[in-house]
Amino acid sequence: MDIRKAFATDRTAEQEGVWVALGDGARVKVARFNNPRHRSVLDRLRRPYRSLLMAGRDLPEDVAEAMAVEATAEALLLDWDGITENGQPLAYGRETARRLLAELPDFRDAVAYLAMQAETFRREALETAEKN
Repeated sequence: MDIRKAFATDRTAEQEGVWVALGDGARVKVARFNNPRHRSVLDRLRRPYRSLLMAGRDLPEDVAEAMAVEATAEALLLDWDGITENGQPLAYGRETARRLLAELPDFRDAVAYLAMQAETFRREALETAEKN
């Protein structure tokens, strides 16, 4: 097994994002989960709860969900194309993304899943996609 073919990812793509098809002509541009900007956003959002977390306690569920929405909107979901809402084209904007990520947990989960998959950012897969 060539270790680089199996595990090398494109670090630039992880931070700047890559386009991933969702189906029906829609696609999203996602950055890698836990990229430097994502970590920074999470650190900022967790700061008010530092003492709670240091005590080994869990965040309230609504707070944790709000953080996930905000971090995804700020650092993971960077753009989209071909998305409609109620049959109308929907332009990308961070506020619109935040609203949809909050209202549609399955959409948020899909974006997070794509952002967590190393294959999304695998150098060889990106090179193949560029050729097609």
